[in-house]
Amino acid sequence: MTTSPVMREMEKEYGGLFKGALGRMRAKRKNPPQEPRPPAFITFSGGAQDLVDALEAQLGASLLTGVRVTEVLADGDGFRVVCEDHADLPADAVILAAPGNQTSKMLAHAAPQAAERIAQIDHQNIGTATLVFKPGDITLPYPINGLMIPRREKRHIDAITWTSNKPLERAPQGYEMLRVFFGGADPSMATLPEERSSA
Repeated sequence: MTTSPVMREMEKEYGGLFKGALGRMRAKRKNPPQEPRPPAFITFSGGAQDLVDALEAQLGASLLTGVRVTEVLADGDGFRVVCEDHADLPADAVILAAPGNQTSKMLAHAAPQAAERIAQIDHQNIGTATLVFKPGDITLPYPINGLMIPRREKRHIDAITWTSNKPLERAPQGYEMLRVFFGGADPSMATLPEERSSA
């Protein structure tokens, strides 16, 4: 395995990559940068939908939406994309951006070995619930951006992110918005009927 100049420098200075990572982390804490760091997460001003809209505008008539692909078959030097309620589509190449459990079904005949391995990918149902509060409804001794809940706590939720404290305005003006993630520790939470999940 080749190492980068930065990795070699860390090994030389600290005696190992792990020690180097810890050493540099401690050094940053003692001497924080003078200029503010860019945010770890960024998005479009109008949300991720901006990217979808831009792609749709560029692709124009060549874009086909609302069609369910059921299978991808080898067809000579290319492929044939089998669609539900639509004529098959010929393709020179296919890029699959679907979850593994769906991708494995689509590739069952065109690439059975790949389909078998993809089917082994572990999937979990993750759900989110957005909560909006009036100012003053939530009081904390100090501001937070969110929290993660360890699995050993055996709670029904996995994490909470304080959306209105993040960069860019995502919450209604003058309100506090939180997003709750659930289903990782307890997958049944993501498939509860509406009447039980709201209880």
